[in-house]
Amino acid sequence: MDMRYDTYVIAKPLASLASAARSLHAETHGRAPRFFDRSIFDKPMSHDTEREIEIVREELAVTAPSQDLLLPLLLDIQRRLGHVPKSSIAVIAEHFNLSRADVHGVASFYHDLRDVPRGRHVVQICQAEACQAVGCRALATHAQRALGVALGTTTPDSRITIEAAYCFGNCACGPTIRIGDEIYGRVTATRFDELISALDGAHR
Repeated sequence: MDMRYDTYVIAKPLASLASAARSLHAETHGRAPRFFDRSIFDKPMSHDTEREIEIVREELAVTAPSQDLLLPLLLDIQRRLGHVPKSSIAVIAEHFNLSRADVHGVASFYHDLRDVPRGRHVVQICQAEACQAVGCRALATHAQRALGVALGTTTPDSRITIEAAYCFGNCACGPTIRIGDEIYGRVTATRFDELISALDGAHR
């Protein structure tokens, strides 16, 4: 997993980490980070949300309230739920004696952490330099147009999530994509469409 952080950063106080995350996000993405939206906590919880909060509380029960454990906790929650629910931010913040904005800042910075579930199928398109040299950017553009969603998002029917990835070790056969656990090389726009159409045995 490409978490893109150094171990010394995790050991810093979380207030500093959250501030660094917001600054780095702006520098590396050329835009402001996703800011904390307080309104998400004012909505009544559904049955599914209540179950998610129950699972989050189970993880909190076995996690010491030490701020350097926030990131490992978020990863554990995602392993169980497939994402870190927005509705859990308040509960997590209270456990670590942090502001909701601090927790949200960390959760929204690392691109491997998600606040919504992935689709049934995850399609990753390599964007590393070797694949760029043979057309991966054009393939990514085609994929987004074909599926009607941007990289890092999921189709409205929750069928497919498309993501950027960086190197599958298949550099000689780019452009490369991964669907689930399967790697495909020399993928053209036509081949991409064929692979997507074959998912779930669908033909469309």
